[in-house]
Amino acid sequence: MTEFKYKPYYDYNGPSRADPFRDRLDEEDASKNIARFFEEIGYYFEDGQAIFGRSDEGVLTITTDLSGPDCDERVKQCLNGLDLFASKIRHQ
Repeated sequence: MTEFKYKPYYDYNGPSRADPFRDRLDEEDASKNIARFFEEIGYYFEDGQAIFGRSDEGVLTITTDLSGPDCDERVKQCLNGLDLFASKIRHQ
């Protein structure tokens, strides 16, 4: 099994062609969406497909047999639904 780590964050860079009606979230809503990310990420994986952990620093750890690109895509889908981004933390 491989371990992947992601740190979610909110960044408003304005409306885009893909989302022309994008509005800025206030700090409270951005924090709520980050909390929801940790709650909802499991829905993007089949039962038993991954083990999730969360550090005190707000880093999500996913342990899975999926490939890196497959795991990244599932995380991206969850992030997009919450108007968030994430930094992928590389193994040291």
